[in-house]
Amino acid sequence: MKSTLALTVAAFTLAGCVDSSNLTSQPTVVTQNIGTLPSGFVATYDSTSSEVVLTVDGVEVGRLAGFSGGAPGFNQYIGGSNAIAEYAATISGAGTVTIAHSTTPASGLSGVQVTRLGDTVLPSGASATFNGEYTALFIDDATLIIMDEISGDAQLTANFVNGTIFGSITNRSAKNNSTTDVTLEETAITAVGGFSGTVTGGGIPFLSATSDGTYAGLIVGATGTEAVGGMTLSHYFGPSNIYTEIGGFIAAE
Repeated sequence: MKSTLALTVAAFTLAGCVDSSNLTSQPTVVTQNIGTLPSGFVATYDSTSSEVVLTVDGVEVGRLAGFSGGAPGFNQYIGGSNAIAEYAATISGAGTVTIAHSTTPASGLSGVQVTRLGDTVLPSGASATFNGEYTALFIDDATLIIMDEISGDAQLTANFVNGTIFGSITNRSAKNNSTTDVTLEETAITAVGGFSGTVTGGGIPFLSATSDGTYAGLIVGATGTEAVGGMTLSHYFGPSNIYTEIGGFIAAE
């Protein structure tokens, strides 16, 4: 399951590497996709029906109802097309994370969408540490069956002077497997307050698997005091025996 990254900015786009003089007001709505999601895919939460609504190019393709489950900070939803979602919002509501997966191959649905809602003014001349929760689905690439769920603690450290961010996922706990900590390698913060980089660690010692992956996210909140992100991590047990972890995190100062 090959990981892809996509960044969509509603209203207008600011491009290029960041410097501290540009850390000002950012676009109202920014969406970043991690993993495999259809083009034009959007996940939203309907507070009236308490459902996660999935659309592609503005056409509703599924509604997922609340289900008993989910890691701390996240709620779990299930629905048609054999779909499952883990959804979370930051305390302010300025950022959301939706982990979406379907066991129906034609759906092309297995990834994470993170969204910033509302303007964000990023700090300048300062650093910040964000702490929060992480949850993930552990999927057999051959069958698309969810084999396990993983939770952990997320931490990000941003340097707004240098325009960089790095982090980790620690205390990782799976229902059926042990797994090591993850390092989110240092990467640049873009001019729209986004970031994407590589992942190391996170192996499954019991199965002697190697792993590699990518992560991406957004700084959110009125003054940039929260962060949302997602990660895909491929676990290799052999040339044709691959499991993919798709996870998301919410964090705040």
